[in-house]
Amino acid sequence: MRGQSDSNFAFDDLCHLLIKIGYTRRRRRAVMIFQKGETLSSASGERNTEAKTNMNEARDYEIRIWYSAGKGDECYVAQVVEWPGIMAHGDTREEAAHEIQLALEGALEVAAESGVQPPSPNLAHA
Repeated sequence: MRGQSDSNFAFDDLCHLLIKIGYTRRRRRAVMIFQKGETLSSASGERNTEAKTNMNEARDYEIRIWYSAGKGDECYVAQVVEWPGIMAHGDTREEAAHEIQLALEGALEVAAESGVQPPSPNLAHA
């Protein structure tokens, strides 16, 4: 991952584009979650949380963190091994680790609310 192709693309512009093409946005702590389609279970806006009973925990997943020195990156990148689409970054290894935990918790929450089975953790204790 070099990230150079989007280094001049403003985050606010990306958010606006995703909303324009039909994604819904919500914030969970410092993480912005975009999801295609409706996740509400009723007209009242109540979310479906029934799938949470068998939900994996964020600590069960393997996280890899590396330094990306490419021009425009210059940050630590964290990725969930079993779920490669979940990535985060930070100026320090610790910040990247914190951000990936928030992103993974958000993804697991959205999967549970949507009734989608997330990838199974590879870690032995999971």
